[in-house]
Amino acid sequence: MLNDDYLPCIEIATGTEIFGEAFGCSVYRPSDNMPFAIPLIKTSSEAIKIKIPKLEDTKFWNLLEIAEKSRALVGGNALVKLPDMQCPMDIVATIWDKTDLFVAMYEEPEAVKELCNKVSQFVSSFLDE
Repeated sequence: MLNDDYLPCIEIATGTEIFGEAFGCSVYRPSDNMPFAIPLIKTSSEAIKIKIPKLEDTKFWNLLEIAEKSRALVGGNALVKLPDMQCPMDIVATIWDKTDLFVAMYEEPEAVKELCNKVSQFVSSFLDE
């Protein structure tokens, strides 16, 4: 063993599509690139109907289970690297078609803020877990 400051770390690779997928977006998985979420909503009325998903109903729960099992395999002291985290507004721009989102930011900012708040609550629940 080298005398250095290396910390064992488990990396569970994901893409940003997992955020959109958690909120109901379908995911396109090209054979030659990373997967990405297809925007789910186009209007503020659709955005308001979006519900905060239960963590255990999403792939984020699978990530937590994989992390737990991986740590057990390596002795339980390894750090687990977080997935490719996105800020709430980036996630909103994944869920809401960007062309329509930008118009809504001007014309109906409260709907955008409401969805951003829902996303923030979901991300916080994942990080808390």
